[in-house]
Amino acid sequence: MEVDARKFNSRGVEELKIILANARAGYTNTQAAKFTGDHLEALSKIIFDDDLTERIIPSFKLDSNKKFKTRLSLGKYLRSSIPDDSPASEYENVGFWAWVSSLYFEQLLKPNSGGKTFQLWTNPRYIPEAALSKRRYYRHLCYLPYLICKSHPEETAEFFLSLPPFQHSDVIEQVYTSDQNFTPYPGVIAVAKKLYIDPSDGSYRKNFLGRSTAGSAFRLAKVICNQLQMNYDLHVLSEDQIWDLLPKEFNGWKRLASSSS
Repeated sequence: MEVDARKFNSRGVEELKIILANARAGYTNTQAAKFTGDHLEALSKIIFDDDLTERIIPSFKLDSNKKFKTRLSLGKYLRSSIPDDSPASEYENVGFWAWVSSLYFEQLLKPNSGGKTFQLWTNPRYIPEAALSKRRYYRHLCYLPYLICKSHPEETAEFFLSLPPFQHSDVIEQVYTSDQNFTPYPGVIAVAKKLYIDPSDGSYRKNFLGRSTAGSAFRLAKVICNQLQMNYDLHVLSEDQIWDLLPKEFNGWKRLASSSS
């Protein structure tokens, strides 16, 4: 069902925080809390409450029943639905992004065994903390995929967003947010997808980010790209050319990729 996009006012954000705090009572920041059906019901009561929310102006619509298989499908949908010139698009619009999280909240929670309760993590995954630190933007489960799909070609987004909507990935922290010598190059991204993503299910290969692992994505982004830039223009090199230039430490990953293609 398509609904007019809304945003929480300050009271609405506080009500959302209370619901999350009640669910997280007794849990440390490193633990997943248990989010129950009662919590989801409490959340549903505030999403369209006129005392706690207001419509976005200029208006646009979102489908409240939309289902997302991956972070990529979530990011693409938000990218296509939110107008580029909308003030809602900025991370600093806490009320909007908190509301979007609430609209799709169950999909942002990993189900526990049995599927009746869910894993709830700390607030930055669901509520922007722009007033505290803009650097936490990458933790927000809705804003980050939207930003990547807005800022990069789909091929690049596919590499970073192949996981379920509820799953944050270390590849965001270790590669996307900290290194600009990786994302601008289509050939490098194509090679990375071939090396580190299992085509059978779209999952990342085991230990693909290992800092001390030969031929890892971390090594490709942090070391090898920098080395190649000294002699080549990575903007123009094709996937095959970059593949052939990779040093011997990538041979194991190459064999793995070839065997599953």
